[in-house]
Amino acid sequence: MSQRVFETLVAAPCGQGTTVLAIDKDTGAGYLYSVGHANGLATVIKGLGKAPGSFTDPVYFSWTKYTDPALAGE
Repeated sequence: MSQRVFETLVAAPCGQGTTVLAIDKDTGAGYLYSVGHANGLATVIKGLGKAPGSFTDPVYFSWTKYTDPALAGE
């Protein structure tokens, strides 16, 4: 990921990897990343750019069922 500080990360499984929304609470901006299967320093992290909208809510969470597949790398 970039050299930024994100106070909130929201992750969801996507294909063979994980999609992460990284939220900077100071600016209200969100940035999307695609993270491949965890493989140490060789783990692929691809920046997908700034997410549309403003993320100024105080709390974010991810709702999943126990039967949902685990995130890649967990």
